[in-house]
Amino acid sequence: MNKQVSEVVPTRVIAIYPNRLGYGYVVMESPVELLHWNMVKSEPANNDEIMSQINQILKTYGPAKVVLENPDSKISRKTPRIKALLNRIDTCAKAQSMATQHYSREEIRKVFTRFGGAKTKYEIAEVVAKNIPALEPMLYNKPKYPYYEKYAVALFDSASLAITHFFKN
Repeated sequence: MNKQVSEVVPTRVIAIYPNRLGYGYVVMESPVELLHWNMVKSEPANNDEIMSQINQILKTYGPAKVVLENPDSKISRKTPRIKALLNRIDTCAKAQSMATQHYSREEIRKVFTRFGGAKTKYEIAEVVAKNIPALEPMLYNKPKYPYYEKYAVALFDSASLAITHFFKN
């Protein structure tokens, strides 16, 4: 990545990315400093169960900021269940005096086009894997269109949210 890590104030951030399979999250203190990550399956999807888990994650890591995708952006294709879950995560974080920040897919793409023109979710995942060695083994095969979302996509989407946050702040 072109930006020097020393330019970024290390602040603990948790980025959470729910999808139809469950959710992925990363805990980071800089664009390349990954403290913890996980992907959690929730089948069948149960927002109450997911919220219980996320509440515990927030209490465990005590981030300065919780970063989420903006479900109301014009190119968002989030289902009503995911939109409701993102709103609940936002409310939960604020109830614990944690700031929240939301980024659209377009904002993420704008940050990642700096790195070899990455625009698609897969191209962005490649950039993330190249710069965060711990995630490299999790990189999924390039999907063929149309594709069914892979399990590991939520992990790379959460990392791209966190990295976007560091580069925009």
